[in-house]
Amino acid sequence: MIVYPIGTRVRLLTPNEPYTGQVGTVMEHFDDGEGGLVHILRYNPDEPPQSQNLSFHLADELEPE
Repeated sequence: MIVYPIGTRVRLLTPNEPYTGQVGTVMEHFDDGEGGLVHILRYNPDEPPQSQNLSFHLADELEPE
C-alpha cells in the first residue's frame, strides 16, 4: 500500500474532480474500513482549512509532485 506522508505535495489524478490536475498537501490520513488509507488533501494553503479546499482520496488517485 502506498502512503504519502503528511506534508507531502501530491497531484490529484482522478478525472472530473474540482481539483483534478492540481497539487495539494497531505494533511491527514484515515482508514477507510476496507483496508485502504484515505489521504486528506488541502489546496489553497493561504486559506483556512474548509470543505471547499479539502479533498479525500486513496493513494492510487495521486502522484507525487
